Amino acid sequence: MPGNQSCHIFPKGSFLALIQNGFKQVGSPWRGLGTALILRPHQPPGNMELRLKMLLNLLYAAVAMLLFILTGTVGYALSDGPAAAPVPDPVELSAPNAASSELARLGKKVWNANVCGSCYNKNMKDDATGPALRGVAERWAGYPREDLYAWIRNSQALIATKHPRAVEVYEANNRGQMSSYLSLTDEEIEGLLAYIEMEYADH
Repeated sequence: MPGNQSCHIFPKGSFLALIQNGFKQVGSPWRGLGTALILRPHQPPGNMELRLKMLLNLLYAAVAMLLFILTGTVGYALSDGPAAAPVPDPVELSAPNAASSELARLGKKVWNANVCGSCYNKNMKDDATGPALRGVAERWAGYPREDLYAWIRNSQALIATKHPRAVEVYEANNRGQMSSYLSLTDEEIEGLLAYIEMEYADH
């Protein structure tokens, strides 16, 4: 440095002298910290205190900036990355669908317990010993529901009454006789009908 500014005000080897020389070795903006430590000879003590305060303010600013950068870096490293998209709530079955599913589960138990698969195709759309069962409830829709219940429980008794639909089915299937299931409740029959339609839809 030119002129009187080249003198050292701090003793060599002292802490402040080391800081001064270290900052003078690097480029802007850190060079200002080293420059702030250079004092002219015979400078009044008040000016020295002012320069020290300036130095401390610069050091505080530098430390604050480093802490800010470190905090941001550590925070990002510890985070789980970008926030995941919210997981939608599971879709719940509506009341009618839930009731139908429950009925179908009951109907499957009735089907298996009475070994219905020994005479009827489980896909419900192909004939086996007995006719395909798909749409059986619709084919009886022109009659009271109780007539279909009576047909499933004891087809021969309903045929004996000359029921039109019972006689029609009996004749269409070579007068084959269906087993009787007198103990089935209305609910169990509804479950069986729900299971038939569910299996047909799945196949």
